[in-house]
Amino acid sequence: MEPSLRQVQSLGLHIGPKLLRSIEILQMPSAELSKFLREQSEQNPVLEFEWDPAWLSRSEGRSGTLEPGGGDWLDRLPQDGETLERVLLIQLEIAPLPDPVRKAARFLAGNVDENGYLTIGLDEASRRTGWPEEVFTRALAAIQSLEPPGVGARNVRECLLLQIARHERAPRLAYRIVAEFLDELIRGKFARIAEQLDVSEQEVRECLRFVRELEPRPGIRYGRVERQTIVPDVFVRKRPDGFEVAVNDRLLPRLSIDSSYLKLIGGGTDREAEAYLRALMESARWLVRCVEERKRTVRRVAEAIVAGQRAFFQYGKEHLKPMKMGTIAERVGLSVSTVSRTAKNKYMLTPHGVFAMKFFFSPELATDEGSPVSSVRVKEKIRRYIENEAKTAPLSDQQLADLLRAEGIRVSRRTVMKYREELFIPPSKYRRSAAYS
Repeated sequence: MEPSLRQVQSLGLHIGPKLLRSIEILQMPSAELSKFLREQSEQNPVLEFEWDPAWLSRSEGRSGTLEPGGGDWLDRLPQDGETLERVLLIQLEIAPLPDPVRKAARFLAGNVDENGYLTIGLDEASRRTGWPEEVFTRALAAIQSLEPPGVGARNVRECLLLQIARHERAPRLAYRIVAEFLDELIRGKFARIAEQLDVSEQEVRECLRFVRELEPRPGIRYGRVERQTIVPDVFVRKRPDGFEVAVNDRLLPRLSIDSSYLKLIGGGTDREAEAYLRALMESARWLVRCVEERKRTVRRVAEAIVAGQRAFFQYGKEHLKPMKMGTIAERVGLSVSTVSRTAKNKYMLTPHGVFAMKFFFSPELATDEGSPVSSVRVKEKIRRYIENEAKTAPLSDQQLADLLRAEGIRVSRRTVMKYREELFIPPSKYRRSAAYS
């Protein structure tokens, strides 16, 4: 075969730079878009912007506070990345704890360092807050029962003991050796330990091998806790006649075009300068249109979500209905991909707290009555069952599945286990601890 040139026709979709940038602007959460607009205003002198002085003077959220100020506890958690503080707070939010103990545990979670160790004494925590030390004792037990194993310890010995107590394959002597002879174990004094416990040196060495597999810094797998604030992109307020939906544009500048540059166009003195100014003007106008279109699209999608999940906004999580993005796309006359991009990385402040917009798109589960139920609602039922269970006889996953079936919701034990783990609730055998009593 000889090489040759051939013409081939084909159909393809090519996205231009402007369309690609408009898609990126639609996907950006408010905080990211604010940063992008600031950069654009520095590069384009034609673009005028005015920042809201009230927003610029807004103080940042703090970790370790007694109460999440001015909103839901999620307000002060980082948006990106999974930090140890975030993991602990999420588990505490759904753990069946009395309210005073939960609040004290949140305070302690804000004082756990990046390695997973508690950096404040219970007596000091009591002095700072005015809450009884007994409450903080129960709160510490709650923290130490969470994932990862060993978190909330006050020293290495306690960290190892917490992990041994929860480890199914821990040697029978491991807990006692670490509790009473950790220094000797580290220095290799196996004969002395064996003599004190009346066991063989081989058993002591097996305990050492096991202890070496434990994690002395349980929080190291998570990122450093950032002092950030989740900024809701949409506010949903309850009114006597329904719900009001407003896009949060306080973080974004008010954009406009500097009209003084128009006088420099059309004079004919310098064509190259005029061409440059025209390009800047076109870019500025396009950016203003993109931001306004983003605001309209976010509002339309948010209003459709509120209309489709009215029972949730009225009564709470247990009334969340199954809903697909295709349903919202049809309602607002947009493509599913546009709805998906609109909901990406954005949050809504509702009467029941701050939720990611994608939270409202929940898969459905079948019921005996025929009407589907959302997976979020099933998780909420599981959480409530566990909150009200007898602490001396916690419900197994199979028992939870049977309770749901009694309500007409067909779920398997595996599904219950999956949802329970997503809620960061430990298995029944670990829920007998003092933290849940």
